[in-house]
Amino acid sequence: MGLRPLGRVRWPRRRGGGRRVGIRRAGCRTGAEAVSIAVLLYRMIPDPAAWNVTVLATDINPRSLKKAAEGVYGEWSFRGAPDWIKARYFKALDNGRFELQPHLRSRVTFADRNFADELSPSLLNNTNAMTVMFCRSVRS
Repeated sequence: MGLRPLGRVRWPRRRGGGRRVGIRRAGCRTGAEAVSIAVLLYRMIPDPAAWNVTVLATDINPRSLKKAAEGVYGEWSFRGAPDWIKARYFKALDNGRFELQPHLRSRVTFADRNFADELSPSLLNNTNAMTVMFCRSVRS
């Protein structure tokens, strides 16, 4: 599944002129797809600083969430991606890995959520106001 359908989104305007888009990525594993979504939104939204863009990436595996929250990826994570993605949105580290830039990292939140057991949407678990939800790799 690609992320091309996001390219056809009409960006919503809320009452009072507020601009908000929330994306939920359930079953996020290492966070690579959630980060890809954040990068894509940053590139597509006109004047991204004027928007409240959040990506909520959830999983039930604490080790995966810890790795995802670090925002550091190896060369394998970029397979098939153009080199300019790494150059523009990631910082090369001494160990050959790449760290997501802070302005994008701050837009992705990783949380321990069990998609099957939760009450959603809810203010209690930050699953309210989601514009789109991706559930790839989620098993019932």
